[in-house]
Amino acid sequence: MEYVQSSKFSSCQVPTTEEEQFISLNIPEHLPRLWQQQGYTHLHFSVVRIGLTLHARKGLPSYQQACIGTVQTTLNAGTVFITLFPNFNVSLQDPNLLKTLKVQLQLIGASMQEKSVAATLHHQIVYRIHDHALDLVLPSYDEAL
Repeated sequence: MEYVQSSKFSSCQVPTTEEEQFISLNIPEHLPRLWQQQGYTHLHFSVVRIGLTLHARKGLPSYQQACIGTVQTTLNAGTVFITLFPNFNVSLQDPNLLKTLKVQLQLIGASMQEKSVAATLHHQIVYRIHDHALDLVLPSYDEAL
């Protein structure tokens, strides 16, 4: 038994700082309990789509780089989107389920007044809820047909 679902495209404000920040990508609190009542046991994170919009004038070369996970890019051209494929399962009974996914973010060179909102992080999660704990195994280069 499997069910595929996508979250709405959510967003959160990113405060002005050059320090690294960890931002949780949240699943609504009531869903794991509902899925368990329906007979599901595990959640498989399939796709995570992330966007980052800088709240400053665009096109200026002084805004250097933004680091999203292992992606490094310039934000002076507009919103940057990346799509990740985590491909892992989590038990619906795991007490840390709601805070499993986090984005580590660091904005450098986006000088703004203290306590300003420097950017907005947008995110959407596609997940599969199922009654088993089998991962999808992706073949390595040597194993591919």
